[in-house]
Amino acid sequence: MGRILIRANRILTLRDQNDILSKGAVIVADGRIEAVGSHEELSKRGPFDEELGSLTRDIAMPGLVSAHHHSGNGIRDGLEDFPLEVWLPLVFGSYRAGLDEEETYLRTLWSGLELQRNGVTPVVDFHTPSPSLPGWGIPACIQAYLDAGMRVSFGISVGDQNPFVYGDHRSFLAALPKAQRKWAERFLAPVDLDAFFRVFDEMFGKFDGKEDIVRILLTPQGIQWCSDELLGRVKRKAGEVGTGIQLHVYESRYEMMYGPRELGKSGIRHLGDIGFLGPEVSFAHCIWPSEKDISLVADTATAVVHNPSRNLKLVNGIAPISVMRDKGVRFGMGTDGSSLNDDNDIWTELRLGWFLARQPSIDWQPIPAREWMSRCILEGNQIAMQQNVGGLEPGRAADIVLLDGRQIFKDPVSNPDIDPWTLCLQRAQGGRDVHTVISAGRVARRKGKSVLVDERDIGQRLGKALRKRYGRLRK
Repeated sequence: MGRILIRANRILTLRDQNDILSKGAVIVADGRIEAVGSHEELSKRGPFDEELGSLTRDIAMPGLVSAHHHSGNGIRDGLEDFPLEVWLPLVFGSYRAGLDEEETYLRTLWSGLELQRNGVTPVVDFHTPSPSLPGWGIPACIQAYLDAGMRVSFGISVGDQNPFVYGDHRSFLAALPKAQRKWAERFLAPVDLDAFFRVFDEMFGKFDGKEDIVRILLTPQGIQWCSDELLGRVKRKAGEVGTGIQLHVYESRYEMMYGPRELGKSGIRHLGDIGFLGPEVSFAHCIWPSEKDISLVADTATAVVHNPSRNLKLVNGIAPISVMRDKGVRFGMGTDGSSLNDDNDIWTELRLGWFLARQPSIDWQPIPAREWMSRCILEGNQIAMQQNVGGLEPGRAADIVLLDGRQIFKDPVSNPDIDPWTLCLQRAQGGRDVHTVISAGRVARRKGKSVLVDERDIGQRLGKALRKRYGRLRK
């Protein structure tokens, strides 16, 4: 990996003290941060194999985290926005049908590159396996992240009930036309849980810890989609191998209503009663919790991943993240595979979430920008189970992003009393400003381009694969 000197006009460290350094530097050696301090001092500790950044214009900061993501993009795949329960059957019944290994790899790689070019270094990819593919398609996806040089906490998903309606399917199936009923009955075939856990064990043994950038997580699909038997096995397996769990919780009002109707209590209360909650567990979305639910999440140190733009795109609502914060809930941020601009720009997600958390009141107090960014970075890495990653401190793994700060600090000028965290959160744009990404001490992007893969070639290959898919879907 060599020894790298990173210099910047501002370094945002997320340290407890002396958080912002002017005309600073970071030394990276063997994938770790060796030193953080003034450029004048650290530049004398050469020689260096490479020197990156500008003392006059650049901002250096820890890599951002998308703590909930699905590889792919709805519009690219031909899926327009609908309410979640209408949208999901289109996902599983159309564009994911017939995915081959090549397309699986390309979709994952391109999605990872979108995140990376916006400054994301680790991502939690909530993956739905394809049992018809070798290794259920998992090796192809993980290879995509390895090729991009990107940290991934790869979640292997499973569900064993209620894929179409949140309850008894008999009346639903009886109402379908014969051809559709036959297809739906095949889709509803019981899941072989023993086979799933055999595959998980195999993939965990093969990939967890690989190249110091891959973690393997368990990602049961959601409360309404998983039996208590399955959730219990997931919890035990996670404890046995020491990994994290993520599931969709209360993404829509209908998901929230499932608990009182089918379980006789809230779904989150049910998870608490069966001993499922805990610090290794994170909830994606969590838009419709009650105050009692929120207190239970906080008391058990369970985390939430906020996906504001995806919540809006699928007509699900706005998560009460400010209430969760007030009650002490841990939370991070996620792009969920499709942010407002369909470009997986985590900065758009951060900004939107920050604004939506502002409750209308004369007594309103802003959530500090530094805290909001730390939720994304520090809490995001904990949710992803990525160890020793986050702030820029000696000994930590080197996940570092460099942004061109000219349009952030000048444009044509910014008030010197406004702190850089606030300026970045208000103004930064991933595709415009991020130019260098270092992941696990390795330069993955330089001058706005991947140094590890040919992005143009990947885009052309993916376009060719998707055009074939569109032809199939039209039939």
